[in-house]
Amino acid sequence: MSVNQGQNPYDVVRNITTGNLAALAADAQLRLLVNYALLSPSPHNTQPWSWQQSGRTVRLLADQSRLLAVSDPDARELEIGCGSALEHLLMAMAAHGIQGQASLASDHEPEELATVTLGTGEPQWCAPAGMTAARLVDAMLTRRTNRMSFADPGVPDELLEALSGDAAAYDVLLHSVTPQESPELIRLIMEGDKAQMADREFRHELAHWMRPAGTKALDGMSADLLGQKGVAAKIAPLVVRTFDMGRSQAAKDEELTGGSPTLLVIGTREDNKASHMMCGQYLARFLLTLEAHDLAAAYMNQPCEVPELRGDVGSLVDQQHPQLIIRVGHAPARPHESVRRPLDDVLV
Repeated sequence: MSVNQGQNPYDVVRNITTGNLAALAADAQLRLLVNYALLSPSPHNTQPWSWQQSGRTVRLLADQSRLLAVSDPDARELEIGCGSALEHLLMAMAAHGIQGQASLASDHEPEELATVTLGTGEPQWCAPAGMTAARLVDAMLTRRTNRMSFADPGVPDELLEALSGDAAAYDVLLHSVTPQESPELIRLIMEGDKAQMADREFRHELAHWMRPAGTKALDGMSADLLGQKGVAAKIAPLVVRTFDMGRSQAAKDEELTGGSPTLLVIGTREDNKASHMMCGQYLARFLLTLEAHDLAAAYMNQPCEVPELRGDVGSLVDQQHPQLIIRVGHAPARPHESVRRPLDDVLV
């Protein structure tokens, strides 16, 4: 099996089978498996990763040219996104019965994030309770960030317990927001909207990654998936760049968050590269497990991106370093795939 230059990673993944992988040498196997990593989520769909392969080993590096310098100046969310990509790769290896080992890079190597080598040691990856690697890999093809309104029911108690146990294995904290905490968290989300949209540089950064309908770009956020249609989708980046719509965005997010049956905060004990990568690895498992249970998810990270508000979120949910806020519920499936850069654009 070969990968044609410029081929959509979704199409590549659909055509990979354990049988045709087994017929390939380790270096060719690894090249195909990296396509699974390219389906992982990332902030604004920036896909901020670079991969360097040498034989049966691949190194994951941060692509600093895709850093969101305004909303993510410390590369915290970039590293979380790259951690998710790493977890996608490890899941794919497990699903196809391919052994290998992964190691995270030290904080002294700012751009280097992780190394994966096939064919060495015992498998390190274990499926969440009640799941298989194959089921999670299938969910990669249908998982989308869903910005629609969510309906009941939310996350069942037994699934929430399993997700919490899974978080502990990654030294990550999962907090289910209580009805008593919810109004304050929603207020912080609204304050985050207002603070960010009042910042001209933030609006320009957001608009830079918004893609009008019909664009051929292979990254960024499609305006129609953000709820814009027709002419509004075409001019959405210009409108965002020009006008402070913080109040209207806050009102919209108040409705979306208040109507979501489950609100969750994901945090870490430390706030360094290793903890961000582990948080991203957990995030991938978390989102794919929800997808496998027909649950939709969307980020509400605004207060975690505003330093003055992030501490308030942590105090509210008793987490020292809150990283992500996610709403969960049932919603209509999103029919469109998110665009993805092909393997040849990201793998050296």
